[in-house]
Amino acid sequence: MALSRTNDDILVDLESERRVLSGMLNSEDARIEAYDSLKEDDFYYPLHRTVFS
Repeated sequence: MALSRTNDDILVDLESERRVLSGMLNSEDARIEAYDSLKEDDFYYPLHRTVFS
């Protein structure tokens, strides 16, 4: 897991965001769970926010 810090000192993990989105695309159960527990702002990368929404 490769964590990086933003200018605001927030930890972000590109690979984790990708895995969540991949799981959502491949599993309806994962998609439902993600929509129940996450929100668009939980993703740091703008493209990931768009894909999630």
